[in-house]
Amino acid sequence: DPIEGAVVTFGEFHAGTTNNVIAETAFLHGTIRTLTQEMNLLTQKRLREIAEGVAQSFGVELELELKQGGYLPVENH
Repeated sequence: DPIEGAVVTFGEFHAGTTNNVIAETAFLHGTIRTLTQEMNLLTQKRLREIAEGVAQSFGVELELELKQGGYLPVENH
C-alpha cells in the first residue's frame, strides 16, 4: 500500500576529528516522511527501538531526540 510507506533520511552525520581515532560521540540528523499520522508515530517508535537495540548491543549510551511534528499532505476532495 503506497499510502502506508515511510522514508527515513539521515542527511547529516558528524563524528570525531580525524580518520584514525574512534570518535567519542556521533551526531546524526535526518527527517521522517510519511503520508499519515499513524505511520509517522509507528516510524518514530521503530526508529527508537532500533537505535536503542544498536546502542545496547555495542554497550554505548544513546541520546535520541525526535522533533517530528511535520505537516500531513493536503487532501483535495
